[in-house]
Formats: sequence, C-alpha cells, structure tokens
Amino acid sequence: MTMHVPQWEYPEAIEKLFELANDDTGGSCGAALVLLAAYNPQVWRIDFSAMLSLDGEYFTAAMAVLDGRSFGGIEPHKAITNGAERFRRLWLDWEHLPECTRKSSA
Repeated sequence: MTMHVPQWEYPEAIEKLFELANDDTGGSCGAALVLLAAYNPQVWRIDFSAMLSLDGEYFTAAMAVLDGRSFGGIEPHKAITNGAERFRRLWLDWEHLPECTRKSSA
C-alpha cells in the first residue's frame, strides 16, 4: 500500500510532534504516545484519549505519522536527522507513563 499523505509530510509531522512532546502542555503526552507507538508498537500503545488531547494541527500531524509508519513502511527514527538518539531520549523522558499505555511483558 502507498502512503495517503505526501512522503515529505511524514518527517515534518514527526518533527511537529517532537516539538509538542518536548513541551509542557496538555497535548504533550498525546504527541509522545503517537511517536513512541510508531517507533515501537510492540511496547507502546496509542491511548485514544491522548489522541483527543491534540488540537487540529497536531492531530493532523499524528495522523500523518501513523499513515507514514503504516503505509509508507518507514520507521520514524529513520525519517528524521538523529532519529535513533532522539527517540531513545523521548522514550526515557516518557517512560513514567502509566502502564496502560505500554503492553505488559507477560
């Protein structure tokens, strides 16, 4: 399958969500969850209520990230500069999220 959003929009959407995830607003958690779930869906889940915390432009960015990951087949850390390191830091910054946002190892 092919992406529904232009390919150039995927890295821009990732960067937009990184900005929000690194901020301290109501949508920061939602942005972090979308990024982390796109990065490692075996561990992180997208919480629907967190998605709803994103306003219009960030919700659109989140959908572009999900589209790029799902249909473009490009892992998000490979779509941006210094992606592997940035996603590792994001993971550490948000590892305190409730267990309901992560799949149990059991």
